[in-house]
Amino acid sequence: MTRGTLGVVAGIVVLGLFVLAGLTQRMRKAEAEAPVEVATVSTDVMLPASATGAAPSAAPAPASPPIAAGAPARKSQLVVAFQLDRKLTQGQYLGDMWVSPPTFQFAQPGDRYVVRARLQTLDASGEPIEVSGDWATRDPGMLAITRLQNGEVQLDIGKPGHTELVVRAAGESKVLQVEARRTVDAMEVAFRQ
Repeated sequence: MTRGTLGVVAGIVVLGLFVLAGLTQRMRKAEAEAPVEVATVSTDVMLPASATGAAPSAAPAPASPPIAAGAPARKSQLVVAFQLDRKLTQGQYLGDMWVSPPTFQFAQPGDRYVVRARLQTLDASGEPIEVSGDWATRDPGMLAITRLQNGEVQLDIGKPGHTELVVRAAGESKVLQVEARRTVDAMEVAFRQ
């Protein structure tokens, strides 16, 4: 391919990402406005963290108040935003772009995959608000987490496999499924939240 063709293809990819980001935001707003199902929670039995699949932590998480019968269950407002590869956005003068789709999947050349991520909560109108929180992984040998400034982290996947990424912030927690596979010349990773 010629440089001009590559530029056109990169432009189409970036335009597609913009459309995807807009659709994702519209879907979140529609979900926020949709009726919420009523959940009943029994507080009679408390399971240890190992039985519920929660990540081990040094300090116990603060207990949430029980949900009253008939009260609507609140959908998690915690999302993980990923920074798009700068090679996709730099030539288009787009600056740094962050996205938080339900599945974030990309491939990078080489035997490692590195991406920046940060936590956000969604306000009543569905707009993201940056928050600082805790990050943990069930397999540190596969997924290394490095804290950066401004609440961002760098996620470094060094081998293929499956693990979970556990995030906590603003009184909520979320578990992301991380799947990595190595191809002949790249590492392909999918984060599902």
